[in-house]
Amino acid sequence: MNVINLLNYIFDFLLAPFNLFLMAISIVIVAMIMSLFFKTKRSVGIAVTVVVLGTILIFNQLKYTNFEKHFAKQLNEATIVPSITIYTVDHTGNRQAHVTIKNENFINSILEDLSDVKLKKDNNLSNTFREYHLSILTTNEKEEITQTESFNLDLDSEYINNFKIISDSNHLKTIELLLDSEAIDWIVD
Repeated sequence: MNVINLLNYIFDFLLAPFNLFLMAISIVIVAMIMSLFFKTKRSVGIAVTVVVLGTILIFNQLKYTNFEKHFAKQLNEATIVPSITIYTVDHTGNRQAHVTIKNENFINSILEDLSDVKLKKDNNLSNTFREYHLSILTTNEKEEITQTESFNLDLDSEYINNFKIISDSNHLKTIELLLDSEAIDWIVD
């Protein structure tokens, strides 16, 4: 276990009781407010239960998204993607090789592979190193200004960044095709 994982584990362990404490205080406050509007304790209990269950369901649903929704600010219909740099990464996090893709067909194919992926936020990651690292260069119009920036994705067959892939998709299809292609010149790092 590396130092970062250990620190994350300790932080999560210490934060859990605090979250439960905040949740308990919130329930008490909601119960006190609802007791002003309801005459019987049973009505207050039922109302608090409904509010708590509703809140739990809402927070649970916030963990789910898809690739297009989550990265909509960086990638949308008006976005121009001039290049994607793909890095292969070993199990220790060291980059092994990379290639910069500027071919529009390959770029569109990579983005299309990723577009159908459904995701669930995973706060308990055990392995932070992914098989591939993508640096996607984007150009977007924002308030009559052209803004060029890059954003990064760390991905493998099961994860994209800190999101677990929950759909059956072949999101690595084009990347693996490029990796196996002899027409692509990978630069060894």
